[in-house]
Amino acid sequence: MTTLTASPDPADLYLARLGTDHSRATVRSALTTVAKLVGADPVDWGHVTYVDLARVRAGLTAYSTDWGNTCWTVTRQVLLEARRLGVADPHMVDDVLALPRLRGRSGRLGRDLDDDELEALFDAVAPDTVQCRRDGALLAVLAYGGLRRSECACVGAADWDQAASLLTVRQGKGRKFRQIPIPGVGADLLDRWAEVHPGGGQLLRRVDRWGNVGGGLSASAVPKVLDRLCLTAGVAPVSAHAFRAKRITDVIAHPNGDLSLAAQLAGHSSTTVTARYDRRGLDDLRQVVDHLATRSGGGATVVGLARRPSATKAA
Repeated sequence: MTTLTASPDPADLYLARLGTDHSRATVRSALTTVAKLVGADPVDWGHVTYVDLARVRAGLTAYSTDWGNTCWTVTRQVLLEARRLGVADPHMVDDVLALPRLRGRSGRLGRDLDDDELEALFDAVAPDTVQCRRDGALLAVLAYGGLRRSECACVGAADWDQAASLLTVRQGKGRKFRQIPIPGVGADLLDRWAEVHPGGGQLLRRVDRWGNVGGGLSASAVPKVLDRLCLTAGVAPVSAHAFRAKRITDVIAHPNGDLSLAAQLAGHSSTTVTARYDRRGLDDLRQVVDHLATRSGGGATVVGLARRPSATKAA
C-alpha cells in the first residue's frame, strides 16, 4: 500500500534551508507582514493569485524600503519553492517574479557613533572586574571587528587566535566564513577576557552580578549590555549596528582602504551593500572638494570675480 503524505508548506521548505536562527527569525517576521497584506495567516501559497501578490507588492511601499524589499525577496523565494512543489502555477510565478523590487533608500538605522563616545565606552570597561572584561570583549568585536549582533552570539572561544590577533566568524549571515584582524586595544581586550574565560563554547558569555561566568550571551542580550555601558559612560544609547557602520566607514575612508576591503570585513558579497553603511556626509565631501580645488589651483579665475573662500575655511 502506498502512503500519501500531505504536500509540505513552501514557506517551511524555505525556512529549512536557511543557515542561521537569525535568518529564520527575519523570514518569519517577513512572512507575518506578507500575511497581513494578503489577509490570510498563514498564506495558502497553492491558491494565492497574481492579484493577491501584486497587492502585497503595492502594500510594501508603506514600509521602509529595506524591510519592504526583504519581505518581497521572501515572497519570491517561497513562490519558487511552491513552483518546484507543483502547487503554484508556473506562469503566475513568472509574472510575479517580473515585478520589480522597491526603489529608493531607507534612512539610517539608529544614530552615528563618534570617536569621543567610543573612547568613553572603552573607559567604562577599564575596571578589572569579570563583567568589565566581558563587556570589553563585546566592545572589541563590535567596534574593531564590525560584527553583527547575531554574530556576537555565534563566535566561539576557539575562534579567537591570540597569537595572530585574528577573529574567525564561521556562522556569518548567509553561512559566510571570514577572518578579521583585531588590532591593538581590541586584541588586548579580548586577551584580557580570555584570561578568565572558562574555555570552550561561546566566546561571549553571561556574567552575573557576583562575577560568575555562565552560558552564552544571546543576541537579544547585546542591546541590554550596551544600554548599561552607555549609562555608565554618560553616552546616549547606541545600537550594535552603529559600531558596525562606523567600522565599515573607517575602513572605506582610510587611505589604504576601499569598498572591497570593507566588504571583506563586513561579510558582504556585494560592495553595493557595503556602500550603504558609509556614514560620511556633506562635511566630508566638502573637505575633499576643497582639497582638490587647492591642489589643482582652483581652475581659471573669472575676470572681475573674486575667488570665494571655502566654507571649511570660513567656518
